[in-house]
Amino acid sequence: MHRLLLPMLALALGACDQVDKIKDTVDSVTNPTVIIGLDLGVEPPDSELIDLDQTPFGEGASAKVFLARADSLSNLEDNLVSGATVTLISASNGGGFPLQDQGDGTYTGKGSDGLSYDAEDVTIKAEDDDGVHSLSVGAPQAPDASIASTHGAGQPMSIDLSDQDYDGALVVVLDLDGGITFSNQPETVTELYDFAYGDGGDLLQVEIPGAAFEQPGVYAIGVAGTRNSAPEDMTDINTALSTLIAAKFRFYPVEVN
Repeated sequence: MHRLLLPMLALALGACDQVDKIKDTVDSVTNPTVIIGLDLGVEPPDSELIDLDQTPFGEGASAKVFLARADSLSNLEDNLVSGATVTLISASNGGGFPLQDQGDGTYTGKGSDGLSYDAEDVTIKAEDDDGVHSLSVGAPQAPDASIASTHGAGQPMSIDLSDQDYDGALVVVLDLDGGITFSNQPETVTELYDFAYGDGGDLLQVEIPGAAFEQPGVYAIGVAGTRNSAPEDMTDINTALSTLIAAKFRFYPVEVN
């Protein structure tokens, strides 16, 4: 009798565990709280030909976080939430850096305000009337990209990070005046989601169009390898819609003629 009861009890306990796991999965993808963020660093250029001071990358570090209450990608833009307390937590930021509420559902920080970027675990924590929500990612170092020092004017260029341990590639091209002639960096909440979860293309290979090198001169090409947060690193948020992307740019001088 006891021999029969023990296997039945084990079977019942296993079934309970499966039910709990299914419930947790359903809860995580139906949770209305969505956090989507981008944490960026910039490695100081080692070439005198590159001056980032008057560009958006002169800050050295930046963070932008969107907080929303939504049940699908299609209504993220219309349901951004302000009024929360959002903090970027990492060792290099003294344990916590408060992001500024911009009043439109975005929360930002930058290097000139004291924000730092390092290759370490980074957590975004949001506190609002519904509780405490968070997600984390292991922020990577800047990549070693293979970029020739000279390039033909009007010719396209391919950047390939597929042989390195990243989830995607960010690329920006600056002209001699610091103007951006090409960038695939996502800016809106929908663009960030699409970049993290893919749109069917290879996110590790970027084709820079020839129009980015229209005029002869020295250009700065910034390349960053991205890492994305995983569902197991998310707490009390929608794991199907949320993501935290971290990346660090390295800039390369290229003479175009």
